Formats: sequence, structure tokens, C-alpha cells
Amino acid sequence: MRMADRLIDVSLGRIERKLVRIDKLTWAA
Repeated sequence: MRMADRLIDVSLGRIERKLVRIDKLTWAA
């Protein structure tokens, strides 16, 4: 796996986690 591909995967994972957190906050509100 190339370094760039791994970096993209990591950043996408972070974005997904942030979106999930926003979803939970929206539901809680």
C-alpha cells in the first residue's frame, strides 16, 4: 500500500467518525 493511499484512508476514517459524532449530537438535541 502506498503512503498516500494510507493517508487518504486515515483522513476518510476521521471524517466518518466526525460525521457519526455529529449524527449522535443531532439525535440527542
